Amino acid sequence: MTVITAGDLGDATDEEAHIQAERLESERARATVEPQTRAAVATDGGEPDYEFPQLDVGDHVTDREDQDATMLVVNLDTLRADAYELESGPTVADVNPDYPADDDVVEVVFPQRTDVTLEALKPYAYPRSRLQLETPIHDRDDDDGGEE
Repeated sequence: MTVITAGDLGDATDEEAHIQAERLESERARATVEPQTRAAVATDGGEPDYEFPQLDVGDHVTDREDQDATMLVVNLDTLRADAYELESGPTVADVNPDYPADDDVVEVVFPQRTDVTLEALKPYAYPRSRLQLETPIHDRDDDDGGEE
């Protein structure tokens, strides 16, 4: 006959609590290492809209589909993705069907370390939601800059 004591139950509870604490710590770690995550906003009770950090000319961004690509924002176009036509004919929305057709268009270049000017680089148009801000060039806090 096996006798279960209160100590045995305490051990099981401690182990479960330990596993739960590890899970929570893991979730917190993921939340803090993913910079510029998008925040869902649902004010009308409908589907949430996603807000992305503002981009400025000069910001360093990456493609959400290719994190290794170094890109620099060179133009914030006023056309939507479904209205911005590429040289080959389709729109930005046509070639990016996984992103909103009414997304803003951002033009970027792919500078290399050996480039001495950006003028010779060909700009490429992306839907805003496909780009992830890596390094902003401007102060986002409206501070005067510098430390006191």
